[in-house]
Amino acid sequence: MKIRLAMMVSLVLGSIILLPALAFRMFPMQPEPHYIAVVGPLSGEDRVSGLAMQKGIQLCLERAKRQGRLKNKRIELVYFNDQNDRRTALKIAAQITKDDRILCVLGHFYSTSAEVAGAMYRRSGIPAITASAGGDSLTTVNDWYFRTIPDNRSMTRFTVSYIRKVLKQNRVSLIFDKGDYGAALAGDFMEAARELNMEILYQWSFDQEAKESQRQLNGIITELRTVKEPGVLYFATQAPEAAQILSAVRYQGTDYTVVGPDTFCNRAFIELFNRYPGERRAKGYFTDGIYAVAPFLPEMGGKTTHDFIHEYQGLYGEKPSWVACCYYDAMLMAINAIEKSDLEAGFGIQKIRRTLRDRLAGYTSADIAVDGVTGKLYFDRNRNMKRPLHLGYYQKQEFIPFFSQYTSLEGDQQPQKKRIKEKIADKVVLIDNQFHTDTQIVYVGFDINSIGNMDMEKQTFTLDFYLWFRFQGAFEEEKMIFPDALTPVRLENPIIREAGPDSTVQTYHIKADFKGDFNPRDYPFDVETLRIRFYDKSRSRNKMIYLPDILQPASGALPDQEPLPSTAGWQVAGVSCYEAIKDIAFSEKVSIPYSQFNVAVALQRTDRMGSALKLLLPLGALTALLFFSHYLPPDSLSRRGLIYAGIAAAAGMYHLHLHQRFPGKGLDIEHVYYVVYGLLVWAAAISAIGYGAGRMGLGPQKIQRLQQLGKIGYPIILLIGCLSVFFIANG
Repeated sequence: MKIRLAMMVSLVLGSIILLPALAFRMFPMQPEPHYIAVVGPLSGEDRVSGLAMQKGIQLCLERAKRQGRLKNKRIELVYFNDQNDRRTALKIAAQITKDDRILCVLGHFYSTSAEVAGAMYRRSGIPAITASAGGDSLTTVNDWYFRTIPDNRSMTRFTVSYIRKVLKQNRVSLIFDKGDYGAALAGDFMEAARELNMEILYQWSFDQEAKESQRQLNGIITELRTVKEPGVLYFATQAPEAAQILSAVRYQGTDYTVVGPDTFCNRAFIELFNRYPGERRAKGYFTDGIYAVAPFLPEMGGKTTHDFIHEYQGLYGEKPSWVACCYYDAMLMAINAIEKSDLEAGFGIQKIRRTLRDRLAGYTSADIAVDGVTGKLYFDRNRNMKRPLHLGYYQKQEFIPFFSQYTSLEGDQQPQKKRIKEKIADKVVLIDNQFHTDTQIVYVGFDINSIGNMDMEKQTFTLDFYLWFRFQGAFEEEKMIFPDALTPVRLENPIIREAGPDSTVQTYHIKADFKGDFNPRDYPFDVETLRIRFYDKSRSRNKMIYLPDILQPASGALPDQEPLPSTAGWQVAGVSCYEAIKDIAFSEKVSIPYSQFNVAVALQRTDRMGSALKLLLPLGALTALLFFSHYLPPDSLSRRGLIYAGIAAAAGMYHLHLHQRFPGKGLDIEHVYYVVYGLLVWAAAISAIGYGAGRMGLGPQKIQRLQQLGKIGYPIILLIGCLSVFFIANG
């Protein structure tokens, strides 16, 4: 009795000790959450930009959690809608400064909002990171504010250099808002223009805050209509005022060259024009050819950027804007600072915020930079990020890189003498005390003529297609390498060459044999991809970048074609074109990136359902026959044996035929045959055991139960087999 009591007491005590430990392991306690405030325009005219901020930041946080970062730290996001309004921003800043759970702020979107809110953040000791507000004084007078893009002064000087050296224009006119934002842009623009000996023809201004602002805008529109040669029109304004002016003066027949600031570079700018019937009827009616300098263009990024674009598109179904990319990086900087900080409540929120601010301020050089979507992330002495800016222009409402871009030479190891020689040769330019080289953008288009000779065993195919290149300047097509071609492909003479005022289009007709990478595992529902890749071995990526041409070639740039013929048993399911980065190693430590253009042609079988039925219907009939064999008398061993032999022979014949058609390929559909074989073994085993039991004199009731077991077990095995095939096929 005493032993039993002792055992019970030990069991109870052990449970008291072990159960909480087990529960803690299975359901660990979550640390107290800390919050990052995200402030931007989540409604109103700039809602598109606010949503882009939100998506980039959210994706960064989700990635960090998947990667196992922020261990023992629970970070959540809290969103505030300032509508790009200063008064609203001030109220939100007051809320944030009173909330001891908030570690830092990401935003605001506009400089005007960021500056008034930033004063409160500075007094309360809350670090803030913006990836869009470019006002110069935002970071120079506030040592708690950080910026993951260059300031407006740098962006304006880039803009002037692009106008003078890339667009090769020397005469400009300005339209600017007299407010802080517009006046600062206009002042920086005129200073830089005079340094490059550019002629400023006209200046128009308005005061957005004034009651008569609409009358002032109407006056600018009237005057502009009377000017024959304004040169390049530069807008130092926010997007809504620019859209109002441009929709009134920019129409078919006018050829104003228009350049704007970064507020022109996002989808919200286009949405302003979609209010007008002309732009809705014909995309680009008002916006085609408008230039702007962006803090970043995703197409110009490296491999990290390409991976981000792929994940972003898969998640949100759209291409990321520069806003999403730059705010992703702002969040990434915050995460890196938080990882290196102790968030224990005992330290107090003020000390935690001060630590975060100091961690951020510690990223001051490329040696300790964070690798972000937009490049290496580190701050200068004013807590801004220096980076080459990109010139884009609108075509059919798509903002795409211009044919010539500046790429920073910072960190490049070439000797200074060589840089000076290249500068003299006009290959390198000095902008804002940084050397930059010129990178050519070549747009590539692809159109299939025919597909043939697909050999699944030899892994080869023949493709007949047209390839065209849209570019400015010189183009050396003879140095291209097609690594998938069985014999070298040479682009020697274009079949058509069209030279326009802005660009040249060269079209080539190519027919060649290529290596395939076919995998019919999902037969007959397999989708096979034909890949064509090429790169220029003489020009690395900092000299030339291939990008997909979203524009159809001009009339005559492609010969007239019939609709794409389907190749024997296949039809084209889709064609995608994209740039990839090919790293070529020159030694163990040195590799150079090259721009590689990729074409992927997806093919699917024309008779997928018919092929599936041809395979599965006979197997279904065999499976049904096998099931009904369980209803034969137990002593009918010969009849059962004939049925089993026939089913085995038929299934084996079909299986062998499939193997002969796809030798050496592991098809998912093959597992259906294994299910049939398993059912056959089950039925044969039940029959053999039943026959043996009868010979041994077992009673009919026991033999009947055995038969019943065979009938019940058969559909269960069939169901398990079908589920197994399904899960195998779906990975």
